[in-house]
Amino acid sequence: MEETQAPAVVLNEPEERWQIERDGQVAFLAYMRHDDLLYLVHTEVPPEMKGGSLASRMVRTAMDFARDHALTVIPFCPFARSYLERHRKDYEELVRWD
Repeated sequence: MEETQAPAVVLNEPEERWQIERDGQVAFLAYMRHDDLLYLVHTEVPPEMKGGSLASRMVRTAMDFARDHALTVIPFCPFARSYLERHRKDYEELVRWD
């Protein structure tokens, strides 16, 4: 029996986004970085890719990156903001709620 592996979240620095590619489709979390600030700007998941918690995986990956690089996160993206509010205890030291 073949095991199905979830597609990896990849940092695409030239396009300033974390992304997941599957079957020719790309889901992404766009960001902007300035000094020690990481702005989460926009999340987009094509309809064909919905239902796999891809957006949540990308936000978690971005937050791990922020923690590893001592960055403060400012979530402008409504999805990222909602996710971080639901998981506030996990990330409160990283987020600035402007």
